[in-house]
Amino acid sequence: MVRESRMMWVVMLCGVAVALISARVAIAVDEEGVVAGSVIPGFALSMVGILSCVCMIAGEAVKQYKPLHDSSRQSRVWAIAVGDSVAGHVLRTVLAAVMVAATCAYGGFGLIRQPSSLHVSDEGLPMVAMDYLHKDNRHRILALRAEGSTIVQWTSMRTSRGDLIDSSPAQRAQFASGIQSPQQESLAASSARLLANADAEAVANISALGYGGIYVVASGDEHIDEDATQRLISNINASDGVQAVVSSDSGTYYRLTINDPNAQVIDNSGVQYASSTTWRTAWLIIMGIVVAMYCLVAVPRPSAQRYRQEEA
Repeated sequence: MVRESRMMWVVMLCGVAVALISARVAIAVDEEGVVAGSVIPGFALSMVGILSCVCMIAGEAVKQYKPLHDSSRQSRVWAIAVGDSVAGHVLRTVLAAVMVAATCAYGGFGLIRQPSSLHVSDEGLPMVAMDYLHKDNRHRILALRAEGSTIVQWTSMRTSRGDLIDSSPAQRAQFASGIQSPQQESLAASSARLLANADAEAVANISALGYGGIYVVASGDEHIDEDATQRLISNINASDGVQAVVSSDSGTYYRLTINDPNAQVIDNSGVQYASSTTWRTAWLIIMGIVVAMYCLVAVPRPSAQRYRQEEA
């Protein structure tokens, strides 16, 4: 047990180290500046180590101390043992009830709270935009959100509401390090120019990147600035190469008419290369071998069980 206890202490120290390092590492950039990593995963790892240590010294796994047999004290020892057993059962029941209540409360608060970061939204692209995206997996729509007179957020939409897989931590870390691709810089510059004034060249740059439409979000977020949104919509309406298709309280969808919208596709050669690379196949094979070895090691062996019984 000493060896396992030392391992759990190492796990706890590693969790503390991860929490301290994570708080000093930049992972993204927002309107207020650089965003550091969360300390929650590190503390969760430390808590797992602490709970493991508690489990090792509690329950039936621990060999109870039994005093030497004394006939004169047998009845008294039996009464004390019975009392301790009842108190232990009551304490474990209360502890289990508290843990269940805390888990339910934590889950309930997580469901009813209004998240300010990544979350599921009830809003989405209009049906005509969804039909355009479903025709080809290379079709993309540029979504714009005006948060002020000088702030505009943009994102590339390949589904009606976006996917969690499209939120890349590696991409946000690249932004924090000042690394951007020419396509990202072009989209950011074109979006800012459309927020400032009508600009047909900005629309042409967006179309040249393979985007077939622009969607301006008008509601559904507390960070949206109504005046800036109306100015952005007016500037896009005044620009050449766009056609307003759908306009509602949720937003306005524009089709880019410089080229045939069905022929507007992005370059996904990188995705095809990543899906067909030999490294991907090798990684899947190695992962399968590791999982199989882990399952073989985790299977209980009769010889090991007999060894534990003899040692006990």
